[in-house]
Amino acid sequence: MRRFRPFACACCVACLLALAAGRVCAHDDVPADVVRVPTVNLKDRGIEDRAPVRSKSENGMEFNAYYDAVVTAHGATAAGFAKGARRDVSYVNVFEQPERYRGDILHIEGRLYRVRKLEAASFVHDLGIDTIYEGWVYTDADGNRYPWCIVFTDLPSGLQIGESMNVQVAFDGFFFKRYRYQARSGKTRDCPLLIGHSPVVTQPLTATRSNWPTLVIVGLAGLLGTTIALIVALTWWYGRSDRHLRARLAVTGSTFAEPGSREEEPEGFLRTSEDEPSWLEG
Repeated sequence: MRRFRPFACACCVACLLALAAGRVCAHDDVPADVVRVPTVNLKDRGIEDRAPVRSKSENGMEFNAYYDAVVTAHGATAAGFAKGARRDVSYVNVFEQPERYRGDILHIEGRLYRVRKLEAASFVHDLGIDTIYEGWVYTDADGNRYPWCIVFTDLPSGLQIGESMNVQVAFDGFFFKRYRYQARSGKTRDCPLLIGHSPVVTQPLTATRSNWPTLVIVGLAGLLGTTIALIVALTWWYGRSDRHLRARLAVTGSTFAEPGSREEEPEGFLRTSEDEPSWLEG
């Protein structure tokens, strides 16, 4: 008969617990201290500032650099971008010295007002990138609003494509270039272009124009109602005053002179230009 060995049993139980613990840890989220910060080399890649993003035929070097950044951003995470993002670079810095900050991960926070869906180049479809999203974020600094163009590959849950929205977001992305675009006025403008994985919504989603038709209708209805009430009140008041005046005239025996009648004009009434004071001449 085998003897019971408590020490051996305890060792087996400890091993099983350690194995179970290892399996649990393997499925946990990756700790923040091992999150990989994405990098991409955008220096000396022929990128043209103060110009739109170039196509392959216009500038093959810039085109390849653009998609290097897009592919890198797609394979990274928002947490990785956030970990490596710089917060000490302003709008004016990148606007005046784009070559100095090219390829750096920059952090911005502001209002997202528009998101558009663009088709990615066919050669990155095999990498799982069929769609690229373009967004416009406005940041506030020194009492001014600054536009940023952001490009990303992952649309956050709850955020939809639209031309009119008002969403508070944070975004971390590679600074690519000083991007030139055509404004709605038809004039050309420049703004920084960032390429990242995804914006992070920091406040509930709201639409800037979702309620304006209702507000306009309610306002017009209120104005119309006020106008009608004012007309009714003035009509009643003038009618009441007229009745009182006629009643007083009836008691005194006087007659009522209609407007335009000269019968009851007071003495000294100016009837001709000769009666006008000298200071009115000329």
